Amino acid sequence: MKSFAHTVTISGIYINAYCDDIGTFISNNVLSSKRAHYTKELLVSKGISSDLIKQVNGKGEIENTSTNEIEKQRSNNRRTDILINYDLIKK
Repeated sequence: MKSFAHTVTISGIYINAYCDDIGTFISNNVLSSKRAHYTKELLVSKGISSDLIKQVNGKGEIENTSTNEIEKQRSNNRRTDILINYDLIKK
């Protein structure tokens, strides 16, 4: 069996938080922004360098993945997405 050794270097972390459409447009933007910033604080408290976090966005109720007709669908829209860009270097 052939094995490969690689080094992974994180080049950037991007945080986007969302919410359902219950509440006003403004309150949803505030809520999702707080959710995104809390996520950043959590990552930093776990040892992730804040310099790696390139973007923290509260998106409010835009870009929902489900309709908001029933609770299960609304809960799918209350989420935080974390995108990690990395470089893979072969040794």
